[in-house]
Amino acid sequence: MNRFFLLALIAGLLSPIAAKSESYKLVVKVHYLDSVSTSVLTMISKETCVEGKRRILQKSEWDGDDFGNKSSIAAICIKSE
Repeated sequence: MNRFFLLALIAGLLSPIAAKSESYKLVVKVHYLDSVSTSVLTMISKETCVEGKRRILQKSEWDGDDFGNKSSIAAICIKSE
């Protein structure tokens, strides 16, 4: 019984699932008139985060009403652990 417990414990410590993984946070800030809205999205890789940021900042990707000069949008990718 003790051997099985020790084997399971060691296997759990050595498994790749137990490895610390990194992710990226895509932080988006939208300013419209007198209000500011912030959203945080978790991305699995830096490339995914950069692509998401590019698409968010590209106004041609948006559907719906155009708010013109009354609004602004900003985004940043931040590494998290």
